[in-house]
Amino acid sequence: MPRFAGANGEPNAARVRNIGQASVPAGVTVGFYQGDPAQGGTLLGTGVTTKILYPAEAQDVLFELPEVPAALKDGTVPLVLIVDDTSEPHTWTECRTDNNKTAIDPVCKAIG
Repeated sequence: MPRFAGANGEPNAARVRNIGQASVPAGVTVGFYQGDPAQGGTLLGTGVTTKILYPAEAQDVLFELPEVPAALKDGTVPLVLIVDDTSEPHTWTECRTDNNKTAIDPVCKAIG
């Protein structure tokens, strides 16, 4: 489940937590979007996990954004994070995909 952190020039990070019953290998892609991609949102960039995540373990995936878009700063659109944001087949089985996406209201979370 992703959670976003970062403001005031600090690196942004999505905390990715494995809430499943099996480990997940390193290399899981996290997409950072301006708005929901299902509704035309724009991909700002991606990050990847760098270690195996065992059940209940988490890792912060850093994302460098030189300038925060105005629409995120003023709350016009949410920041949307998607874990396992790829159409590439992978070697593990994911039982629940409904917890891989979250939208964050930037006005309330002090983005930028």
